Amino acid sequence: MKIKKSVKKSVKPRSSKVSKQVNRSSNKSKSELFCADLLKEKIKYNIEEYKNGRWKSRQQAIAVAYSQMRRNSKCSSLKR
Repeated sequence: MKIKKSVKKSVKPRSSKVSKQVNRSSNKSKSELFCADLLKEKIKYNIEEYKNGRWKSRQQAIAVAYSQMRRNSKCSSLKR
């Protein structure tokens, strides 16, 4: 009979994943966070305007929000 040896698998603690997520968010500069928040607000506002009939589709409302963000001098280098 063969005896199987128990092999311990190294299991990463969950806390390492959480700390990596925290590090990613802390790498963003204040201007990037400002632009992200501003974009979120623009999209929210344009979606409301879409519901009121100003835009033909949700995609158009979102595209207009990105276009409006590019006009802002602080957020002109915003990537999609």
